Amino acid sequence: MSTQMNIHPNTVTALLSHRVVDITIAVELGQLNLLVGERLYTLSSGHNITIPKNTLYAYANLSAAQAVVTERIENPTFAKDIVVHADVDGVIYDINATPTMQVSHSLYLGLVDMLIKLPVHEKLSA
Repeated sequence: MSTQMNIHPNTVTALLSHRVVDITIAVELGQLNLLVGERLYTLSSGHNITIPKNTLYAYANLSAAQAVVTERIENPTFAKDIVVHADVDGVIYDINATPTMQVSHSLYLGLVDMLIKLPVHEKLSA
């Protein structure tokens, strides 16, 4: 099963994981930062990476151009598979996080801090 997604400029997705399946990410267009576990990758068109199940990950498009990615799951499941660990507002949902998860949380919050924050008056006029 494949799903294509647009990752808009200046966007960081929620910090997620899959409980049951591995997921392969392919960058179709643009450049994307991808947090996988304790590592941060910069991928561009034509690159792909497989994220093992139970590994935290998030997309970050810190560029001015849209990125397009395809997520591929070889053996989809109907079980509750996706877990949200943190969101872009800085809320972390993991209680008693393992040291590896804590590193992922720190890297994730660093990515969120890199987003361009518009002053309030610019948000209102946009």
